[in-house]
Amino acid sequence: MNLNEMSSPLIPLVLETVERGGVPYHRYASSIGTGLRRRIAEFNDLAEDQVLLEAGADGALRLLFQKLSHERRRLWIPEPSYVGFRHIAAAVGCPIERYGLLDATLQVRKSEPVIPTEDALLICSPNNPFGHVEEGTSRLLDYRKGLTIFDEAYAEFAGPSAAIRQIREGRNDVAVVRTFSKAFGAAGIRLGYLLASAKLLQSLSAFRLEYAVSCFAIEAGLQLWSLRDRLTEVTSIARRQREALEQSLARLGFRPVGTFPNVTNFFSCLPPAPLEARSLAAKLRESGNTMHLVQTPDLPTLIRITAGSNEENQTIYDRFEQLLAESSPQIAR
Repeated sequence: MNLNEMSSPLIPLVLETVERGGVPYHRYASSIGTGLRRRIAEFNDLAEDQVLLEAGADGALRLLFQKLSHERRRLWIPEPSYVGFRHIAAAVGCPIERYGLLDATLQVRKSEPVIPTEDALLICSPNNPFGHVEEGTSRLLDYRKGLTIFDEAYAEFAGPSAAIRQIREGRNDVAVVRTFSKAFGAAGIRLGYLLASAKLLQSLSAFRLEYAVSCFAIEAGLQLWSLRDRLTEVTSIARRQREALEQSLARLGFRPVGTFPNVTNFFSCLPPAPLEARSLAAKLRESGNTMHLVQTPDLPTLIRITAGSNEENQTIYDRFEQLLAESSPQIAR
């Protein structure tokens, strides 16, 4: 699958919301987000003024990047990583630098990035596009003075967040971005949230759109939050589906990048030798399908694949098997 989406929603949100009624969709969503913010705050042992709702994780990132742009501060982002980081930074004029995640052997670096302490730093954990949890967060923050942003879009696939603990303990230079798009399976409602000190969130008020989040999204978020106890099962199933797809594609010769343990529902890999990812993607496009490519200067292009249902995974396998047979019969299984 090309996009990082869950294979099915947790509940049929839109239909239930419309049929039940009670959503004041003739009003702007101003105060109705209070209940959701309160629940998120309580779950994370934070105050309500340490939670900000936004239009997806991208909306929260835009606010932070715009603040950095206004302050003329550089932001360091991982390479490779979520392409949206670069797009949002460009849109708001935030200057960026890149730090590498992979070494020459396509293994994820274990060493911490060497970043000027005054610059802003973005850490993606669990990482996209490799799926591992970034280690050493607390140690890294010990010497940092600039803003540190944690993109935790896949947080529900991982354990407790060391970054949120830092916010609880009073750090004003740590921000955590989360979303309902991934484990909750609600990418279409465009709902995310930002966790940070009240002081940091207040500093973003000049860059906020007044009604960025719709009343429907907030109502859906409340319904989803009430189902949090199902997320362990949801993420476990998604992880098993990813492991099964990874193993089946390995039998075709696909070579996963060594990022262990991978805790998510996606993985990155190289195609079977001697094929190259871009040529394989081009052949896939000819049949109307899209493949997500992970491109890093001076390193081979990788493929990122998101697992779906068993049926979707079988479709992915069959399509790749057909493409490989057409491209290079000697490596077809």
